Amino acid sequence: FPDLSLFRSLAQSISLQAGAFVDPLGLEQEDAPDRDQVSHGQVWHLLAGQTSLPGNNVQGIAVQGILGHSSFYAALLNDLGGVSNRHSLAMMLATEPAEHLRLQGGFATQAHLESNAASAETLLALSAVWTAANYTATVEYFAGDKLINAVYSVTGDYRWTKFLAALRWD
Repeated sequence: FPDLSLFRSLAQSISLQAGAFVDPLGLEQEDAPDRDQVSHGQVWHLLAGQTSLPGNNVQGIAVQGILGHSSFYAALLNDLGGVSNRHSLAMMLATEPAEHLRLQGGFATQAHLESNAASAETLLALSAVWTAANYTATVEYFAGDKLINAVYSVTGDYRWTKFLAALRWD
């Protein structure tokens, strides 16, 4: 019989997601347990403004998985801006090239029509997260083909046992 261990390990590290879910682009998540600060930064607001669903959510089907120190995400979505009969493609790759350092990059496409004049068309999101002991530092960059040249965010956090001190510069 052939050795199926490679297929078995791939099946355990790849998942399929369908329906409405949080946009994987950007560092900040919608729900409080998944984010460190009370308010969202400009990058999150711009990404949320590009999606027709509330709270930076998207709707479609996605494949995501983990391969070694890297993770990937690919999705076919209903158009981010809600244009009917149009679809968006989103892809994201994250890797940990060194201990305490995580790099992430991704993009999403969307229709740009008269009915969706607020569309930034292709979105690009890049980020780096460095963690050590109680410290976390992040840098995030966001750009679009239209409407938005570039936006960036720099944050720093320090955690005590029950408290968090955070600085953010957008």
